[in-house]
Amino acid sequence: MAEAPAQPSGFDTLSSGGQYSWKEQAADHAKYLAKTRAWPAISQAARAIDLEALRRELAAGVAVDLLNGPGGQTPLQHVCIASNASLVYQRGGTDAYCRWKGASPQRRRDIDEGIDPDRAACCALLLEHGASLNPVPVRFRSPPLVAAASSSSLAVVNMLLAAGCDANHGTGANVMDCVAYGGDIKRLAHGRHCRRSSEGGRRCKPPSIKRKNTDGVGNRS
Repeated sequence: MAEAPAQPSGFDTLSSGGQYSWKEQAADHAKYLAKTRAWPAISQAARAIDLEALRRELAAGVAVDLLNGPGGQTPLQHVCIASNASLVYQRGGTDAYCRWKGASPQRRRDIDEGIDPDRAACCALLLEHGASLNPVPVRFRSPPLVAAASSSSLAVVNMLLAAGCDANHGTGANVMDCVAYGGDIKRLAHGRHCRRSSEGGRRCKPPSIKRKNTDGVGNRS
């Protein structure tokens, strides 16, 4: 009988930095996902990047900007802010999450970029149904563009900018602040158009974008 492959370092032990194990992290993702079951179905679908479920909810007449609760977020915000870590766990469970955590940087990036088309398709669908680009700011709730930058989703960042999203809209941090904190600048070409707030204010120079309808999203007035 062939030996089972060794689990990557950190699979179920504390890391050298004293952080909790990958299995414990996966358990926390499970706890969070359990809480989302009380949300409206469209919010759950958006957070899961579930295109078909989003289509069903919108076809049934559910409001495209429905919040998941008082002071909550719109489906577009959920699509943009859903973390790859949470999605990997939701789609594959603890073992898939631990393999993702232990993967090489290139393999992990390949997995992350494999999520981008699903996120972009959900974003395009919501925009086609009139989703708000800049929802009313609520403390600790990121607007869609800032959330997409934090998630390092270049396809969605480009789509939101092309649709007219305000790169300076937010409640305390702009796009570059979020990229610097949690995003991957190598994947976000538009980062060169912005300055971090610590470098002279929260202003972004809008990029020049050719508004070709290549992603299924019509131009918005």
